[in-house]
Amino acid sequence: MPRLGLKVVMPLDYSVGGDAILASTAVHDIRDLKGRKVAFQTLSPSDFLLGYALAQRGLSQKDLQPVNVTPEAVVATMATGAVDAGVTYQPSVSMILKLGGGKLYHVLLSRARHAA
Repeated sequence: MPRLGLKVVMPLDYSVGGDAILASTAVHDIRDLKGRKVAFQTLSPSDFLLGYALAQRGLSQKDLQPVNVTPEAVVATMATGAVDAGVTYQPSVSMILKLGGGKLYHVLLSRARHAA
C-alpha cells in the first residue's frame, strides 16, 4: 500500500475558561443568536467554540451574520454596539463585561461555564 504523506492537524487550546461567547442583554440563549451579528475571528479557537455551541443547538454559522475581526478587536466592535455578540478570550472578556458599567453584556457561554 503506498504512503500518502498525510498529516493530521488538531487544534489545541488549553485556556481553561478563557474563551467565551458574550452577548447583549437581549440575547439569553445560544439559539437567540440566529439572524444576529456575531464578531469573531474565523479559523480560531473562538470559531471552534462558537461552531460547537451552535451545533449543539441545531444551528450553524449560516444562521448568523458573522463579522470577522481579530479577538482583540471584538472589544471595540462590541463597544460600538455594531454586533449583538462576540467571541474572544481574556483579557478581552473582562473588558467587554465592564462596558456600560457592566450592564451591557454577559457571558452566554464559556469553556469554564456552560450556559443554556
